[in-house]
Amino acid sequence: MIAFQQFRYLMVELRRMNKKHWWRWYSCWFTATFVTIANYRLNRFLYLLLGDRGLPALHMLLSPLLFLLRPWFKGCEIHYKADIGPGLLVLHPTLGTVVTAFTVAGKNLTLTGGNCIGRQGKKTLNNSEFVIIGNNVTLGANASIIGPLTVGSNVVIGAGAVVVKNVADNVVVAGVPAVPLAKYSVE
Repeated sequence: MIAFQQFRYLMVELRRMNKKHWWRWYSCWFTATFVTIANYRLNRFLYLLLGDRGLPALHMLLSPLLFLLRPWFKGCEIHYKADIGPGLLVLHPTLGTVVTAFTVAGKNLTLTGGNCIGRQGKKTLNNSEFVIIGNNVTLGANASIIGPLTVGSNVVIGAGAVVVKNVADNVVVAGVPAVPLAKYSVE
């Protein structure tokens, strides 16, 4: 079942966090990064399992407990409807990262901190109105992606950049609005 993939993705993210060093395994469980990613993966799992009506009902039922746990989840909001592939890494989640429901991202998305991924206003919803992000994309500190648009694979978005137009594969972009600066190669 597709919902259970979220737990496999969480294991991929744990391996990515400890960089395959066994001695880091235990300490990864108590970082803000892991708590943020695990919170997103658990909410995504429950959304895929329970659907549009079941998850909000469960949140209402558990709201007193969620209220008590809120101090540990502050600063980072990744919507459960956002479809993010395995390898998500949020380096500094307490700096205020926001990923909206209209995001579809491939594997190995790295959010440095203070990032915002969203879209402009319209209430209607179809595939052309999503922010689509390829594989191996890194957002620098305080970088924003405002769609609808497509960001290719193997892209680095510089710190403070604001992406408002499509980005090709294998480039480094920076600036306001973001423009390509150089080719990027994954080695």
